[in-house]
Order: sequence, then structure tokens, then C-alpha cells
Amino acid sequence: MNSISIAWTWFVGFLPKLLVCAIVVVAAIIINQFLPKLITKIYHKATDDDAALNYFKTTAKIIVWVFAILIILEKFGFPMASLLTVIAAVGAAFALAIK
Repeated sequence: MNSISIAWTWFVGFLPKLLVCAIVVVAAIIINQFLPKLITKIYHKATDDDAALNYFKTTAKIIVWVFAILIILEKFGFPMASLLTVIAAVGAAFALAIK
């Protein structure tokens, strides 16, 4: 087998992972376009505190990107159990810090 054939075989095997990652990134971008508007619409029905509103919108965007990155890393074979454990520990530390 020559090197071009090996490279082509590798690329064809890698292409589905790459396409899924591209779809995940596009989905995260689209969600991050509409999610702040939805949060604003829902939040203004309850109150008009803009500082908290900005906090919720930023937090929602970060959560969307974290999930997108986790999905992409999972597609490339990274262990999700350990990553989710670290994220949970960071979240618990953050919650205790702001308490």
C-alpha cells in the first residue's frame, strides 16, 4: 500500500468525526444567537434587573460552549467521566466560593 492510499483511508475514516464536530459548532453558534433573546424575553416578564440578566445570558452562553466542547472531545476519544467529574468539582467550588 502506498502512502497516498494510507492517507486517503485515514481521511475517509476521520471525515465523519470532523463533520459531526462542524455540526456541533454550528449548532452552538445558532443556539448562542437565540438563547440570549429568549432569556431576555422570559426575564423581563419577571423583573427588570439588568445585572442579573447579563449574568444569566453569559452563563447560558458558557454552558452551551462547554457542552459543545465536551461533545467534540468525546468524538475524538477523550474520557468523558473524568472530564465531567472535574467540571462538577469546579462547579461545586465555585458555588461554595460565591456563597
